[in-house]
Amino acid sequence: MDEDPKTSTIHIENKYPESKLQLNIEAIRSAAWHICQLLGVDRYDLSITFCDDTFIQQLNRQYRSKDKPTDVLSFPQEEWSSAISIEQPNTPLENSINAKSLGDLVISIDSALKNAKNISQPIQEEIYFLMIHGLLHLCGHDHLEKEEESVMIHQQKQILNRLNPVIKPSDFLSPGGNR
Repeated sequence: MDEDPKTSTIHIENKYPESKLQLNIEAIRSAAWHICQLLGVDRYDLSITFCDDTFIQQLNRQYRSKDKPTDVLSFPQEEWSSAISIEQPNTPLENSINAKSLGDLVISIDSALKNAKNISQPIQEEIYFLMIHGLLHLCGHDHLEKEEESVMIHQQKQILNRLNPVIKPSDFLSPGGNR
């Protein structure tokens, strides 16, 4: 992994029972780093927590007044004048953005498992998608309005396409990780 510890820190906490699913934290950390690099975010502090539906429902109730589980929650620490978008393909990142703290992502593995089953996709790919989705929220994107949603969907697709040769979501589980 190319992460420079002097410029970025990614904290990952796994509150999800390892007896149910063993995550490969280093592969996930590397993916998060690559996503941030593609977005041009440098010198940041990011926290990612993996949990179950009970934990995320408590947070959703406390911070969004929604008493139900969700797949991902984003708690941005930076206020962007406009949402950060990836550069055009093959364009070097010229003005890297220096953020002290991007914020916190909380991903429910229970909800990710349900999502993956509903769309017939491996859990690893759903976790990857939720990381991208959540990081875009931390970088100022939203999907409350149709136009915002369209921009965010486009950004998600661009990130997936650009990082496809680099990131292997199949590595997100430790050997024997899906029991």
